[in-house]
Amino acid sequence: MERQKLVRLVDGDDDLRVAVRAALAAGAPFDVWDDSRVPVSAAITLLQRRQAGAERRGRPLLQAAEGLEALRLYPGDTVLVGRVDDRQRSGMQFHLHLDPETEAIVCCVGVPGAR
Repeated sequence: MERQKLVRLVDGDDDLRVAVRAALAAGAPFDVWDDSRVPVSAAITLLQRRQAGAERRGRPLLQAAEGLEALRLYPGDTVLVGRVDDRQRSGMQFHLHLDPETEAIVCCVGVPGAR
């Protein structure tokens, strides 16, 4: 996926999506694994586990509840997995789930780095 396409897909004006666009504009590395079709049910389970682990460590994920809700409401069977790694600049990683056609981001979750 081209960087500019991903920037266009990260629409919205909430703080998290603004941060993802800023990370991409600053040249943060990113990946969208086109061969990573994951069942939505597995994506939900994984995000729930990540959220629980992050909360135990005192570093809750950003917009995890919204991401889980978006995945639950998503009508498709599978999603692709992506990541924007802005740890060097902002200390954040952003985990993305996209529709298999890469036409929309289903959910975006912020993963804070260690304090």
